Amino acid sequence: MKYLVSVNQMTAAELRSEEKGVSRARLMRNAAESILNFLKNKFPDISEKNAAIICGSGNNGGDGAALACLLLREKIGVSLVIPGRFPDTETARECLREFRETDLNAVRTDNAEAALKKADIIIDCVFGTGFHGELPEAAAKIFGLAAESEAVKISVDIPSGVNGNT
Repeated sequence: MKYLVSVNQMTAAELRSEEKGVSRARLMRNAAESILNFLKNKFPDISEKNAAIICGSGNNGGDGAALACLLLREKIGVSLVIPGRFPDTETARECLREFRETDLNAVRTDNAEAALKKADIIIDCVFGTGFHGELPEAAAKIFGLAAESEAVKISVDIPSGVNGNT
């Protein structure tokens, strides 16, 4: 059985997790581990693939930074594409610090095209459940490039630009 929750229900679940001693950073790492397991199951030849993780400035971007670290430890090719600033939240900054301890370099928006063209898998970690409004220009540009790619596209939490309540 699969469950769908509203944005408010997800926020409440995260707060309950924190009350029970599970930090948001731990939730990010758990999400990253689950995504890695999903990728390994979906792509038995994952070590031969290249991934591009598009990271935003919030906690969804932290999920992406945590995933990038795990992919590197597994010797899987990965680029971190950042359309704008990163990170805004303390929890995401914690995951970014771990990311910076690796040999991986982040790709800024103006260099993203090469990373996305090389990718077999593109992972959207830009906006999570808190998204509202319109996509910023830099993110729209990156998503336009990603849409042109034949790579498999995966979204973490929710596809960026989608209203989580509708």
